[in-house]
Amino acid sequence: MDIFKKQIHLVIIFILIFSLLSPAATGKAQHLEGETYEQNTSDINNTELDNPNEQLTMTPLIENAPNTISDIQLNTTEPLFLTIGETSQLAVASSTTEDSTLIEWSSSAPTITTVDNQGLVTAISIGDAQIYVKVGEVSKAVNIYVITPEEQNFINLVNNLPEIIVADEVAELQLTAARKTYSALTLDQKKKALISNYNNKLGEKEGQLVEAFINSIPSFDTLDETIAQQLINARTKWNTLLLNEKKKLVQIEAILIEKELKYVGLLISTISSLEISNEKLGSLFNTTRKIYKGIPAQQKVNVINYQNLVDKEIEYVLYLIDSLPETIQIADEATKKQLEEARTTYNALDKNQKTKINNYQELVDKENIFTTAPRIQDVIFKINVLPPIDSITWADHLKVNATQQAYDNLSAQEKQSVSNYNKLEALQKRLVELKPTTIKAYNSVGQYLVSSSPQPVYQSEWTILTLARGGYVNLSNSYYSKYYKNIENHVKSNSGVIASQATDYSRVIIALTAIGKDPTNVAGYNLVEKLTDFNFVTRQGINSAVFTLIALDTWDFELPKTATTTREKLIKYILQRQLNDGGFAYAGTEADPDITAMVIQSLAPYYQSNAEVKTAVNRAIDTLAAIQLPNGGYKSDNFENAESAAQVVTALASLGINANNDNRFNKVISNIMTYSSEDGGFKHVLIENKANGMATVQVGYTLAAYNRLLNNQTALYDMSDTKSDNTGNNPGDIDNGSDGEEPSNPDDKGNQPSNPDGQPSDNEEIGYTTFSIRISSSEVPLKSTSTKLFAGETAFDVLKRVTSENSVALSYRQTEYGTYIDGIAGVYEFDRGPLSGWMYRVNGQYPSYSAALYTLSPGDSVEWLYTTDLGKDVGGYVEDGSEKSGPPAEENKEKCKGKNTENCKETENNCTGVEAQCAEEMNKGNKGNEENKGNRGNVDNPVAEITIEDGSNKAIITSKHIKEYLEKNVQKFVIQSKNNFKIEIPTSIFTRIKLTESEQIIASVTKEAKNKQFTVKFGIEATNGKTKSITIDKEYLKVTLLANELKPNMVVLQLDGSEYKPVPHRIVNGEIVLFTKSSGTFVVTESTVTFNDIAHLANKEEIEFLASRLVIKGTTPETFEPYKPITRAQFSVLISRALGLQAKGENPFNDTEGKWYATDIQALFEAGITKGTTSSTFNPEAPITRQQAAAFMARILEYLNADVKATGEVNFTDASNISAEYLPYIELLNSLDIMTGKPDGSFDPRASLTRGQTAKILKRTLNIAGIM
Repeated sequence: MDIFKKQIHLVIIFILIFSLLSPAATGKAQHLEGETYEQNTSDINNTELDNPNEQLTMTPLIENAPNTISDIQLNTTEPLFLTIGETSQLAVASSTTEDSTLIEWSSSAPTITTVDNQGLVTAISIGDAQIYVKVGEVSKAVNIYVITPEEQNFINLVNNLPEIIVADEVAELQLTAARKTYSALTLDQKKKALISNYNNKLGEKEGQLVEAFINSIPSFDTLDETIAQQLINARTKWNTLLLNEKKKLVQIEAILIEKELKYVGLLISTISSLEISNEKLGSLFNTTRKIYKGIPAQQKVNVINYQNLVDKEIEYVLYLIDSLPETIQIADEATKKQLEEARTTYNALDKNQKTKINNYQELVDKENIFTTAPRIQDVIFKINVLPPIDSITWADHLKVNATQQAYDNLSAQEKQSVSNYNKLEALQKRLVELKPTTIKAYNSVGQYLVSSSPQPVYQSEWTILTLARGGYVNLSNSYYSKYYKNIENHVKSNSGVIASQATDYSRVIIALTAIGKDPTNVAGYNLVEKLTDFNFVTRQGINSAVFTLIALDTWDFELPKTATTTREKLIKYILQRQLNDGGFAYAGTEADPDITAMVIQSLAPYYQSNAEVKTAVNRAIDTLAAIQLPNGGYKSDNFENAESAAQVVTALASLGINANNDNRFNKVISNIMTYSSEDGGFKHVLIENKANGMATVQVGYTLAAYNRLLNNQTALYDMSDTKSDNTGNNPGDIDNGSDGEEPSNPDDKGNQPSNPDGQPSDNEEIGYTTFSIRISSSEVPLKSTSTKLFAGETAFDVLKRVTSENSVALSYRQTEYGTYIDGIAGVYEFDRGPLSGWMYRVNGQYPSYSAALYTLSPGDSVEWLYTTDLGKDVGGYVEDGSEKSGPPAEENKEKCKGKNTENCKETENNCTGVEAQCAEEMNKGNKGNEENKGNRGNVDNPVAEITIEDGSNKAIITSKHIKEYLEKNVQKFVIQSKNNFKIEIPTSIFTRIKLTESEQIIASVTKEAKNKQFTVKFGIEATNGKTKSITIDKEYLKVTLLANELKPNMVVLQLDGSEYKPVPHRIVNGEIVLFTKSSGTFVVTESTVTFNDIAHLANKEEIEFLASRLVIKGTTPETFEPYKPITRAQFSVLISRALGLQAKGENPFNDTEGKWYATDIQALFEAGITKGTTSSTFNPEAPITRQQAAAFMARILEYLNADVKATGEVNFTDASNISAEYLPYIELLNSLDIMTGKPDGSFDPRASLTRGQTAKILKRTLNIAGIM
């Protein structure tokens, strides 16, 4: 056909040349130059184009137009699969133009494939492209896919598969190799679609093999092991087929089923005929089960003798267990084999069969004996080394108890082998005789408490309760009156506001009623009245509700009709928080023994009269019994400790239950006694070498409660006996003397330094010490500085002097355990989360007591550090209460773990990191110091607070307010609404606002429950009613709302016109905490976003978390492409969305101007999170590297004032490849578990960050910063 076409071409050319000789024709030809015929767009695969009999026709657009090309034929039109570096020759096989006509070749993606002017295609990188060939005005394209060698190998394997007619081993090996290769490929959706034909082709071949294999199984009428194995193999092969192939081969499976049913029937018939002792039964059972298991469920009913198999299996297992030797020989191979056969056969039974094995325990016992002989020998040895009965003392009780525990852990049959148990039993009886009595123990505690707290002050309430309710007699006549006078003094100096938390009032009420003093009239103030606001008494959670109820019931106080608090509401509030396991906890889903026991104590007065309470308490008691340790102890927060056990005994006593007489709890008091210390008190954990103040006071009032039960007195918190006693015999009526009042400076409102002047009495200068104060990496009120040290000065003395000299605000107060530091430089405990507060460190170590008790030496280096997570971020935290070398202050965590008060459970931070300088802070609540009115002396208050009354949702801030806040160095302005919302405004923004006399700032939250949305307004309002929104720069407006009954997939989005935007927020503990830069309308909605290609990713949840909040998006609605590199621009946009940033100034980068990401990158620049690649460029389209990403994340933490620091150097195998400027950022992120390197131990700093990795590190960074 080519010759035929060429001849025609020559004729046409000749005619055209001839016609051009005429001038008229020449003009016409010039007129038609460049015009073409209509392109023939027929499929290049149409075979009719090559028909030599077809009449050649052309339809010119204009008459006498020159010849044009109607089509191009290439040597292939199928997609080409190439690997990197591989080439393929494309050629124009046939054309309607002359051979000399110019052929143009081009590639749509030269970075993936190139093509030269001869049509040679070369694969450059993974991806897909199109190769275009153009002849004249006609073009064609061929799809080129550059794939991995593994993918190409799979295609080659499939292409080389033979037709399978006979099931031979060679064909099976080829199929297996191809299938394994396919399974090992990592394919995205596009790649799967591309090679789906090859996968289907492989499936067809697998189907051919299975069909041939099943057809090759011969007929049978008797059992044959070869046929049995063929049936098992056939079913295995069938199960691996693709679903489409199974559908095609339904008839083939029917043949297999028929053979399986027949063979199983033969097997069961044979089994039924054999004696139970026949050694062939084991293998026959195994074969039968394997074949039977493969039969489809709907066909299994056709095994008509199946019940015979079930019965025979049960009989066989019973026989195997009965056949085990009576005496188990340790390390005997024959015995081991018998045990293994019995166990394997038993495990093969179904659930119903196993219920028929009535001798199963015999198998378990004999297995235990065989495997646990060393345990028996260990117990015998431990008993032998115990002291003889005539020389044992109480000090040996721990060794005896440990040995008893080891014995108790043995099985009944193992215990029979412990030949010397009589000695252990005799020693236990002797220890009962030697055990201290609870009376003796209580008196020891009383002596300890009085000697350690000779001047009872505010915060000594639990000591007062212990001494008063236990009837401790060795007291000075004025002890209780001293306490009462000091409470009066404290209440007076603070204008009736003793603290900011409801639990503080409850605690004082309990102590006062214990000594017969009326809390409704303390220096003219009614403390009980403070508990009438239900929102106030439940703000701290369940602890607060529990101790409010206890306090109200001490003297059965009546509440006014206007009170929103009622006993019924408190009880309902508590009962609604009972967990599924029957217990209670401050947080989480597992019962905590302390909280559970405290709840029982509060509900005890209603146990008999309220059926709902009775049911709940009974469940709680069952839970306490269930979670009790074998030794009678209890764990809380992963610690076994004295206080948890003590709370349980107190709870039981409140119900009139004697723990020693109750089989469920008769070990608890004995367990508590193991914590007794030689100094008269009790330890928190056994590893301590001296008494712990918190543990001692909790055990003390538990002993008081228990002894009252034995003496038939009222319960611990039932103070009716002190209220009705008007004989002067109440503990508080012993003496009305005024000596020993709590010393207090009216200006300091109760703050007491160890030396009032901050200067030691001895003015001898003995050297220098270095001193520093750090809040975060960017907030350092006092850099390391050298200061004089005087003889006898403590860490607190120097702190008070240095802060005064440097004009740094300081707030502190006295407690029964020493001086406690509330706040420094306007930053207070709880200001930055429920785990935040101040710690101090001397020479890198954390002292275990108050700074007012730590005497400094010349050369000491003192650091005051602010922690946001119980000291973890500054190295002052210990895991699980275990001792470790390092900061001695670790033991203070154990003090707090004691949780001797009603609300320490929620504020352990006061006593962990912060406990280094506070043992007394068990009694604080979370976030309470924001309203510690009147308790900070002349120190500027960091928080100003106003409360919006019911019916209003708006607060007004005038220029007068602003001036006052700034003059007093107020750091935060809090608007608290009784309608359940709170707005926190950083007062630093007021320095940038200038109000006219007619203007005022308004802040409000308006809820619209119907649409689950709320509107936050924060702006400047003029007298004409118009409001101008205020946009905050670095800080955020923090809005907190109650949000009950939220589903797990609820999120908050900002409604901007008709679109939703992400907004930083957290939803925790029934509250929405929102961080916004300006006014806006926000919607609470359900949002669950996922993608098809992340199902098996380790960081799937992080991707879904950010996608559901609209921070991150997929490349399509269904795909995320987690392994795809992310550009610097895309990365910046995600950060800007997540932080809710808004650009204000001018764009500094030339290469982002006018692009969709320009404002987001500008916002990051203004926030200090990026500096660009140069002062005027950002390089937005370049992939961001891993080390660059680390810098971004670290700067986010700095922007959000996260107090974090690196805890060590990195040890990546390629650490030398990390640029010096990025190393500090990588060290920080590695310490925080944000970027920890790759599985091979490298960090790969210059590698591109992927989309999936971005989601992981961004989510973790936002979480650590507490903003999302």
